[in-house]
Amino acid sequence: MNLYRLVFKVLATRGRIALSAVLGGLVVVAAIAVSAGSGPSATLVGTVIAETGLGLLAPVVSLVFASAALGDFVEDGTLVYLWLRPVPRWKLVVPALAAAVTIAGGLVATPLVIASLASGRGLQAAGAAAVASLLAVLAYGGIGLAVSLRTRRILLWGLAYVLVWENGAARVSEGLSSLAISRYTTSVLAGLGGADDPEFGVGLPVALFVLVVIALGTVAWANRLLRRQDVA
Repeated sequence: MNLYRLVFKVLATRGRIALSAVLGGLVVVAAIAVSAGSGPSATLVGTVIAETGLGLLAPVVSLVFASAALGDFVEDGTLVYLWLRPVPRWKLVVPALAAAVTIAGGLVATPLVIASLASGRGLQAAGAAAVASLLAVLAYGGIGLAVSLRTRRILLWGLAYVLVWENGAARVSEGLSSLAISRYTTSVLAGLGGADDPEFGVGLPVALFVLVVIALGTVAWANRLLRRQDVA
């Protein structure tokens, strides 16, 4: 069976999809509630989408799916059967990540686009939300997939990073924020959506460059791990 289809089938469980859909629905409800308030500005609605959508929904959903893309095979001891195939290791990594990004990307981008449209922010903001969502899923997903080859506690460590670092320490210092993926995804959201730059934001070209480098770097890291470590 094609590896992409195999991983997609393994990942697309009712539990994972239902949990992600509920979290996405909460983002939509939050954005609409703010929009229906006493004359909120587009900036306020955008902040809600950025903080709840890109700051929480995107990393959580990405880690849930990406950490299982190869992690489930590690857990049940079947990764060795994929590892023994006479193909370059990147041909295992890329399809697995692509399957995770396909599912997680849809579950993250869809509610953020709906939230943008439902709150009356227009097509430009909705398009920005879609692009920022997909880049966020790619970056977080790449990290989740690579780290899952080293530890089975990736979800625990990933959630700690999101809650403690990205939604805590990174918001009080520009230097600390440079290590937060959300700094770059929210900068993409603002840059493409024509909104004001977020606190500690960076220019759009820089944000795009950093996110692409993270994605490519984690794929290279996962490829190296599969080439060097014993998965039996």
